[in-house]
Amino acid sequence: MSRNSTDADWNALAQSLCFRDERHMYEVMYEEEGLSVAEIADRLKCGTATLNRRMHAYRIAKRPRGGARRSADKKLLLFYLDQRLVCFTKNRVLSDLYDISYSMVYNYKRWKACGSLVGYNLTAVGRERTMEDIRV
Repeated sequence: MSRNSTDADWNALAQSLCFRDERHMYEVMYEEEGLSVAEIADRLKCGTATLNRRMHAYRIAKRPRGGARRSADKKLLLFYLDQRLVCFTKNRVLSDLYDISYSMVYNYKRWKACGSLVGYNLTAVGRERTMEDIRV
């Protein structure tokens, strides 16, 4: 959007993206889809300050800073995976496979003290599990 955009310009943009109007666009993208202000601003090719001002004008309730519970959900995912697999899989592979940040995988492994499992025989308990067995 240009620097001096009017309400009509924003409504036209919203309608070109198949929304009823500007308010409906914010409600769907922010509240229903759960996109962040930065993600919406990237899609609309505008700044986050502009988007915050426009959303404030429509009294769209903002979520608290820090994002959704995604990090807690991702940590829970690590918890429910086979811990032998978590401990013996490289951090980068786990982070890429499950869309978890590298630092979260690293800190989780440190918390679980996976280093104490070095030398543990995976086949003694049963067949070896592969990444395909636990794909979410």
